[in-house]
Amino acid sequence: MSEINFKYDNLKNLLKEYKKIAIAFSGGTDSFLLSYIAKQVLIPDKILLIFINHDFFPSYLKAKTIKRAQFLRIPFLSINISLLHFPNLIANSTNRCYLCKKICFQQLKKTVFNPGFEIICDGTNKTDLILDNRPGIKALNELNIKSPFCEIGLTKQDIFHLYEKLGIKKFILPPNSCLATRVKTGIKLDKSLLSKIDKAENYLIKKGFMGVRVRTDGNQVKIQVFPWQIPYLINIKKEIELVLKKIGFKHITIDKNGYRPIGLDYETKTLTII
Repeated sequence: MSEINFKYDNLKNLLKEYKKIAIAFSGGTDSFLLSYIAKQVLIPDKILLIFINHDFFPSYLKAKTIKRAQFLRIPFLSINISLLHFPNLIANSTNRCYLCKKICFQQLKKTVFNPGFEIICDGTNKTDLILDNRPGIKALNELNIKSPFCEIGLTKQDIFHLYEKLGIKKFILPPNSCLATRVKTGIKLDKSLLSKIDKAENYLIKKGFMGVRVRTDGNQVKIQVFPWQIPYLINIKKEIELVLKKIGFKHITIDKNGYRPIGLDYETKTLTII
């Protein structure tokens, strides 16, 4: 038996042992796969997908999240959290991710308590554990959130392999993170700034760019896209500057190195197995 098949079988057995689970569902590559496999071993009524809809979540992804949940045909619940009401969080300190994760999952636990979902899972994988600057994982541990991929030892590459094995590679999405990660630590988060970042990224995505990150240090904006799209980005820079200035940004630069996440295949220009 291959290593990936061994891990796959162990994952299914672990989910069977849980019997009834709530899954923190963003619709991204990791939580989608976890939900897909959970449905293979548990009846849908024993699974609850919960989408945490908050101020930092990119607006263009919300419709995708709902659509992907509908495809899975698993009970789905969306809960709204106003993160901008938490002063310690919007101060945007180095523990921002920890505070955000703690607030969101505390609310999630309250939401699923009455329906009887005692086990809450998320899509954190083994690769996440070895990467630097993932303070949100500490919050998950404190709240006893289960991470089945970590328990089985599944890495990000294993996840891509499982997508291929299961014939669902078309559901792999470019990695994303909340809008707050675009803002340099120490700069206060507010609705206006996050809205401008969201509008700028939506515009660039509609222009066909992927891996879009519009980062700001308060004075200037740095645009990141996948490396092979940088020539096109530079080619239409004047148009982009006009649009982003209308949105409210004054100084715009381009990251010549581009955005380079794990799983990016520079030969095929896709997020796939490398």
